[in-house]
Amino acid sequence: MAKKKIAVRLLNRHFTVVVDEKEEQDIKTSIQAIEGRLKELKEQFQGVDDTYPILMCCVELAYDNLLLRRRLEQQSEQMMDEVAAILSQLE
Repeated sequence: MAKKKIAVRLLNRHFTVVVDEKEEQDIKTSIQAIEGRLKELKEQFQGVDDTYPILMCCVELAYDNLLLRRRLEQQSEQMMDEVAAILSQLE
């Protein structure tokens, strides 16, 4: 897979990120989602340090990731059970 450098902006800062070419659009879309959520959190928590919305966004992303991993694990276990049931019927 070919790697490429892309320029991104997050929190009014510019970064260069090395990504696989086929991940480029997903990275850009993810950064747009983060920027949008940070804007919402800054509006919700006006008057507080910018660190608070950033940390809340991190917590939300980590929680969502955890839920997705759990769901994937449950689906994987369910599929393995179904395969085992089919195999036992074939015996």
